[in-house]
Amino acid sequence: MVTGMGQVFSVATGLLLAALGVMPLRKPPTKASDWARLTPIIACTVLTMFWGNAAYMHLSMSFIQILKAFTPAVTLLIGVAAGVERLRGSLLAAVLLIALGTGSAVLVESGTPSYSVYGLLLFLGSSTTEAGRVVCSQLLLGQYKFNTVEVLVYVGIPSALALVGGSLLLDGAPMLALAAKLWATQPVAFLQAWAVSSMVNLVSYLAISTTSSLTFKVAGCLKNLAVVWYGVAFRGDHISEGHLIGYAISVAGFVLYTYSKSATPAQAHAVRRAVGQQQQEDKKAK
Repeated sequence: MVTGMGQVFSVATGLLLAALGVMPLRKPPTKASDWARLTPIIACTVLTMFWGNAAYMHLSMSFIQILKAFTPAVTLLIGVAAGVERLRGSLLAAVLLIALGTGSAVLVESGTPSYSVYGLLLFLGSSTTEAGRVVCSQLLLGQYKFNTVEVLVYVGIPSALALVGGSLLLDGAPMLALAAKLWATQPVAFLQAWAVSSMVNLVSYLAISTTSSLTFKVAGCLKNLAVVWYGVAFRGDHISEGHLIGYAISVAGFVLYTYSKSATPAQAHAVRRAVGQQQQEDKKAK
């Protein structure tokens, strides 16, 4: 219910930006081809929200942030399959290094009392659908020419209906009664969660539209590091030496990825220059 209301706030944010003239909002899609492009991201959004939040009920917050370092590996595979990423050697090495660090942390965690196989499966499910979501977002914002406001609105509305409707269907009156009590005592907490959720969606789509789905997920490793620190400092989460070593390996993979990506523009410029020179030589030969 909380994540569904976050989608409602995302829709409101998109409508507000359109009303202010920040970005245009075209009429709702009517073609079957448009909905064929929107449906996968809607499904991935709903499942990511559901499975991702369920995982927090079975695993510690800090351990989940360490696990999130694995998402770029899944994103790379889906991105290559969708044709939005190229499988270069340095890029593959960086993502595998990130995955190795995450796997090390999982092995360490598996020996602790708080470890839950069910929670791990929930996370792996949400990690896969999250990778699918950001790759589909990249396609929508790039190849399919949707803008950020349109993705917020036309993905947010059906996602909100699915999440809120599913909550009412599965939990019904008991959940609403509990929600009413919590709202009466902590309304600001709910409003903050929904507002932050809408801002996360807005900034995520803007970031994906200007970089790529894989870059967005790899950069998230730094955010995850901050959340790990918060969990240890303020929530009493325990991080062992093995966890830290695993996460350090993942961060090393992030550094390698950044270097690999930063070299790409120079390589592209060299290729364009060589092509230009070849074209000039062809013209002279003619």
